[in-house]
Amino acid sequence: EALAIARAGLKARARRDASGRDETIYLQPLEAIVAAGRSHAEDRLADFEGPWKRSVDPSFTECRFA
Repeated sequence: EALAIARAGLKARARRDASGRDETIYLQPLEAIVAAGRSHAEDRLADFEGPWKRSVDPSFTECRFA
C-alpha cells in the first residue's frame, strides 16, 4: 500500500527526466523487493549460509559499488 501511495504522489508531481520518465522509476528497486518477498539482507544471509559457506569474504566482491 505504501508503494501505491508513493507511486500516485510521484506520478502527480509529474517531474520528468530528459527521457520523459517520471520519478516513479525510482520505485522499481523497491517494487522488485516486494515482488520477491525478501530483502537484499535476506538474500545476502542466504548466500552466507549457502554458497559462501559462512565466509564474509565473497561479500566484498558481490556487494561492492562500481
